Amino acid sequence: MSRILSRTCALITTAITVGLVACGGPLRPQAGYQPPPITLSAPLEHGFAADAVGQPPVGMHLYTLGPGRPSRWLVQTVPDAASGKALVQTDEDDNHSRYPLALLDGVIARDLRVGVHARAVRGQLDRSFGVILRARDERNFYLARANTSEISPENVRLYVFVDGKRSQLDEWEGSAKPGVWHDLALSAVGDQLTVIFDGKPVIKRRDATFREAGGVGVWTKAESVSQFDRITIAPAP
Repeated sequence: MSRILSRTCALITTAITVGLVACGGPLRPQAGYQPPPITLSAPLEHGFAADAVGQPPVGMHLYTLGPGRPSRWLVQTVPDAASGKALVQTDEDDNHSRYPLALLDGVIARDLRVGVHARAVRGQLDRSFGVILRARDERNFYLARANTSEISPENVRLYVFVDGKRSQLDEWEGSAKPGVWHDLALSAVGDQLTVIFDGKPVIKRRDATFREAGGVGVWTKAESVSQFDRITIAPAP
C-alpha cells in the first residue's frame, strides 16, 4: 500500500515512528530543532502524474549547489515511467562541481528510508542520480548516489555534504548500467546509514554528522540528465 504525497502532506498512523513536520514553504529546519514524532501506517509516495508536462514539479524546491548554470528541473512525458511522467534534470552544464538538487516541501524526517526509481540517460564523465536524506538545507545533507557512466567505473557511493562541500563516506563498485531504471534507497536509523541498490544493501556505515531530522529529495551532478519516476518515504526497516 502507498499513498500519493503531492500537493499536500499525509499524516497517518502505524507502529513505526519517524519525525515529520507540516506542509508548506521552503525547507529551512532550525538548528537543533526536533519535530514531534508522528507515526506512518504505510510508505508515502511522491509521483508526478498530476504535474504539468514541461513545467517544474509542484511541491518541491529546486537548487543548484556549486558553480555553473542553474539546474533545470522539468516534468516530462516518459512512456515507461509508472505514471507516464517523470521529473528530469535537463540542463547539461558539465561543471564538475555543480550539483542540482530538488527537495520535497514540508517533509522533515529522522529515522526512515528514502528511495527513488530513477535512471541516468545522458552524460559523459557523470551520468548519475542520487537520493538525499536529513537535509538541514540545500548545502548540508546525506547523499546516496549511483554513477552509471561507462567512462568512469560504475559505482554507488555514500557522501555527506557539509556547507556545500562533499566528503565520501564509502563506496561500492558493481553493475550500475546507464539507461536502465534502478532503485536506489538510503536508510538512516540513529547514526547507522545503509544504501540499498536494486534491492541489495551495498553500503553500511556509521556517521554522526547529521543525527537530527531533516529534509529529503533527489540529486544529480554536472551534465547528468537523469529521470526520476517516483520518490518513496517509508519507516526504516
